[in-house]
Amino acid sequence: MNNDAELIATLSACDDVEGWVAAVKDHPGAGSLIEYTTDDAHYFMGLTCTRDPHTPVCEDAASLGLLDFDLDDPRLQELNE
Repeated sequence: MNNDAELIATLSACDDVEGWVAAVKDHPGAGSLIEYTTDDAHYFMGLTCTRDPHTPVCEDAASLGLLDFDLDDPRLQELNE
Protein backbone atom coordinates (compact mmCIF):
# COMPACT_ATOMS: atom_id res chain seq x y z
CA MET A 1 0.00 0.00 0.00
CA ASN A 2 1.34 3.43 -0.92
CA ASN A 3 0.34 6.01 1.66
CA ASP A 4 2.70 8.80 0.59
CA ALA A 5 -0.07 11.32 -0.14
CA GLU A 6 -1.78 10.67 3.18
CA LEU A 7 1.49 10.84 5.07
CA ILE A 8 2.53 14.10 3.40
CA ALA A 9 -0.90 15.55 4.20
CA THR A 10 -0.18 15.05 7.91
CA LEU A 11 2.55 17.68 7.67
CA SER A 12 -0.19 20.26 7.09
CA ALA A 13 -2.85 18.64 9.25
CA CYS A 14 -0.67 18.88 12.36
CA ASP A 15 0.28 22.27 13.78
CA ASP A 16 3.80 21.50 14.93
CA VAL A 17 6.49 18.90 15.50
CA GLU A 18 5.14 17.91 18.89
CA GLY A 19 1.71 17.12 17.48
CA TRP A 20 3.13 15.25 14.49
CA VAL A 21 5.45 13.14 16.63
CA ALA A 22 2.59 12.28 18.97
CA ALA A 23 0.43 11.23 16.01
CA VAL A 24 3.18 9.04 14.55
CA LYS A 25 3.73 7.40 17.91
CA ASP A 26 -0.03 6.79 18.24
CA HIS A 27 -0.27 5.45 14.66
CA PRO A 28 3.09 3.82 13.81
CA GLY A 29 1.56 2.04 10.83
CA ALA A 30 1.78 5.35 8.97
CA GLY A 31 5.47 4.60 8.62
CA SER A 32 7.40 1.40 8.43
CA LEU A 33 8.07 0.70 12.10
CA ILE A 34 5.97 -1.05 14.70
CA GLU A 35 6.88 1.57 17.29
CA TYR A 36 8.59 4.96 17.12
CA THR A 37 10.89 6.61 19.62
CA THR A 38 11.05 10.40 19.47
CA ASP A 39 14.38 10.15 17.62
CA ASP A 40 12.86 7.69 15.12
CA ALA A 41 9.91 10.03 14.60
CA HIS A 42 12.21 13.02 14.07
CA TYR A 43 14.21 11.07 11.47
CA PHE A 44 11.02 9.94 9.72
CA MET A 45 9.70 13.51 9.82
CA GLY A 46 12.89 14.77 8.15
CA LEU A 47 12.46 12.26 5.33
CA THR A 48 8.81 13.18 4.93
CA CYS A 49 9.60 16.91 4.95
CA THR A 50 11.76 16.47 1.85
CA ARG A 51 8.50 15.85 -0.03
CA ASP A 52 6.64 18.98 1.14
CA PRO A 53 8.97 21.25 3.14
CA HIS A 54 6.73 24.32 3.36
CA THR A 55 4.22 22.93 5.84
CA PRO A 56 3.61 23.87 9.49
CA VAL A 57 5.37 20.77 10.80
CA CYS A 58 8.45 21.18 8.60
CA GLU A 59 8.73 24.90 9.27
CA ASP A 60 8.52 24.19 13.01
CA ALA A 61 11.13 21.44 12.65
CA ALA A 62 13.45 23.82 10.80
CA SER A 63 13.05 26.47 13.50
CA LEU A 64 13.95 23.85 16.11
CA GLY A 65 17.02 22.73 14.16
CA LEU A 66 15.65 19.23 13.57
CA LEU A 67 16.15 19.08 9.80
CA ASP A 68 19.36 18.19 8.00
CA PHE A 69 18.55 20.53 5.11
CA ASP A 70 17.43 24.08 4.43
CA LEU A 71 13.76 24.45 3.49
CA ASP A 72 14.75 26.49 0.43
CA ASP A 73 17.35 24.01 -0.82
CA PRO A 74 16.79 23.88 -4.61
CA ARG A 75 17.64 20.17 -4.62
CA LEU A 76 14.33 19.47 -2.87
CA GLN A 77 12.42 20.68 -5.91
CA GLU A 78 14.59 18.53 -8.16
CA LEU A 79 14.00 15.54 -5.88
CA ASN A 80 10.23 15.95 -6.17
CA GLU A 81 9.99 16.38 -9.94
